[in-house]
Amino acid sequence: MNYIISNRNKGMMFLNQNEQLGKTIRNLREDRGISLRDLASQIDVSPGYMSLIETGKKPVTDKMLHEIAHALKADDGKLFNILGRTPYRITQALESRDSLKRLTLAAQNNLDNEQLDNLTYAVEHGMEAEICPTCYNPADR
Repeated sequence: MNYIISNRNKGMMFLNQNEQLGKTIRNLREDRGISLRDLASQIDVSPGYMSLIETGKKPVTDKMLHEIAHALKADDGKLFNILGRTPYRITQALESRDSLKRLTLAAQNNLDNEQLDNLTYAVEHGMEAEICPTCYNPADR
């Protein structure tokens, strides 16, 4: 499990990935003026469950994290990166295509929303060879 070190009140605190994600979600939610109750309602969970996510006590599924990012109008790639996961919309598009899985694994930590949109478009339109010729193998189709 990866830990992120945070300097809090001049003391050291170690945050695991779920805690770091929860803290990031809470900060985004508060920055956007959205109540915990409203966010929970938008992603169809109870406020209590949403609170457990924000404190890192409950993990999130990829689909739920995608919904949270959408509700917060946040870069889902950055949220998924905290957990070391490939963004949900990419994994859905790539489920059965090995060449695209390799491409995604190679690029997942460096994509912003625009790049994710471009990759998703390319996947949906069979244009992966133009994006990464070395990742593409026609036999994977």
